[in-house]
Amino acid sequence: MPLPKLLIITGKGGVGKSAVAAALAHGFSLQNKKTALIELAEERLKNFDVPHICIKPDEAFREYATQLLGHKALYKLLLDNRLVSNFIHATPGLNEILCLGKLVALAESDSFDQLILDAPATGHTVALFDAPRIALAALQHGLLKKRVQNILRFLHDPLMTGVVLVTLPEELPVEEGLELYQHLQQSLNLKITATLLNGCAEDLSPDILRFLEHPPEGGAAGPWVEWLRQEQTRQRREKELIQQFTVDSLHALRAAIEGIVCSNSDTMDIESLIETRPLIILCGLGGAGKTSLSAALGLKAAEMGKKTLVMTVDPAKRLAQAMGLKKTKAGLQKVPLPDISGSLSVSMLDPKRIFDEVISRYAPSEKTRDTILANPLYQHLSTILAGSQEYMAMEKLFEYVDSGQFATLVVDTPPARHAIDFLEAPLKLTHALNDSLLQYILMPSVQMGKIGAKLLGAFSKITGEGLLQDIATLFGSSLQMMDGFVKRAGVVQELLRKPSTAFLLAVSGRQLSLQDSLEFIREIQELGFHFEGSLINRMPTLPPQGTPPIPAAKILSDKQVRRKQAIEERMAPLIALSDYHPWIPELPEAVNKLEGLEVLAKFLT
Repeated sequence: MPLPKLLIITGKGGVGKSAVAAALAHGFSLQNKKTALIELAEERLKNFDVPHICIKPDEAFREYATQLLGHKALYKLLLDNRLVSNFIHATPGLNEILCLGKLVALAESDSFDQLILDAPATGHTVALFDAPRIALAALQHGLLKKRVQNILRFLHDPLMTGVVLVTLPEELPVEEGLELYQHLQQSLNLKITATLLNGCAEDLSPDILRFLEHPPEGGAAGPWVEWLRQEQTRQRREKELIQQFTVDSLHALRAAIEGIVCSNSDTMDIESLIETRPLIILCGLGGAGKTSLSAALGLKAAEMGKKTLVMTVDPAKRLAQAMGLKKTKAGLQKVPLPDISGSLSVSMLDPKRIFDEVISRYAPSEKTRDTILANPLYQHLSTILAGSQEYMAMEKLFEYVDSGQFATLVVDTPPARHAIDFLEAPLKLTHALNDSLLQYILMPSVQMGKIGAKLLGAFSKITGEGLLQDIATLFGSSLQMMDGFVKRAGVVQELLRKPSTAFLLAVSGRQLSLQDSLEFIREIQELGFHFEGSLINRMPTLPPQGTPPIPAAKILSDKQVRRKQAIEERMAPLIALSDYHPWIPELPEAVNKLEGLEVLAKFLT
């Protein structure tokens, strides 16, 4: 059976999905297929020797609107301005619809035989492909509704669209991959074409396995036996996960990567950081262990007697599981900690509920509150995760900081790209209200003038008049409270820029390139935030000192030493940016209990 024309490569951030997408595109091109490697919004894979396309919302809107209006000059006259651009970027779900429309148009053309989409990380992929369904319910009529219907028809056709799920041989990525598998198939009606388990270690040699069956007791060989058993435990866990991720007779592929060992480096004075920084923001690429490290930081603060809250902004919502809580739910949960002087709570976001709470709390009257909550557009937009997540995270962060109930607040952000969206949310909201098409939508027609009327006329031809009417009603009712919302977001922005707020970066030892991490540090510093250091996580442990007991152990040990030198060279530019860079080894067992967090927290001191 031939593969679908469009293959969507997705998985938890940091599992290597971009490398898989590039490798697949290269492989198809070697088969003389006209292949394109596609990204959304940002260009990161353009250096591969394969045709590359980056779909950007502004460009997709320009192409679509020009086609509908019939003349490029007419588009430039009416819609090529910052008002429309700010409106597109600030309206939840609209970016997704524009990008998917362009993607489907490319797939329906004869320009390519095979399209490979490097999709966003797990939570944002769900939001991306759920946007057409939600938009279809909000749109009453118009050309945009027809485009959305065509997008859904294409995505639901198993001959045209398929998904490749990528994950790592670790408990949380596999669990999240299985949940995504079920959600994409059952809720979004997308076909799963294949699953891929990436980053598996090389098998231990038969000589090492025979040695471990009858190891010598005590003596100089003791530390070597312990080290080799840790490696064996990790491999057993990987094999179990391979079996778990082989679903519906699909093949779980194994791809070996270079293992990395930890280095004896300066450790972070985490006690001093917690004492002087009441707000700690942990960022990093997906798959670097941000959630586990955030939980470990929170536990460390609680052990120091602090009343601590760990808040996650990541849609994946794995924080409670990392802390060993059996029930995962949105909102505030207290973690039972016996024999600890401080306290530890966790908070996971429910954007829809927070949105409703914000409306109820700040609406100037019951009538305004009820008008907003009953508005059809509000009901749909408040459920689009990709659009409301960052705004609502800012609102909740403001609430926790303003309450003063916690001495230490640790924020687990989304993967790096989406963390920037979270940090820039106040600026986007200000542009949406003060410098976009909304000012014309809310303006009475007598004040609008000919240019404003033509602008709205051109836009309503695309979206349909019903949608603009819902927008006018929604924002007209919300106007009195939105000023306060923008001011509160501004206060949070100022808080994030204070020297008392620390930004830390989590980096995985398996990360083969530092380009994205270094670029992220540059961006947060340009935003005025204070970068304090890097947590270099998931380093395989170094072999013990002394003579290896068997030749196979020496071969493995020498390989680890060579990899140690490689990681030190690769991490040098990152280490040079701060004095704080603890090296944290990969634990033999998954961190999903408090005992695991306690072990992890020890490496932060």
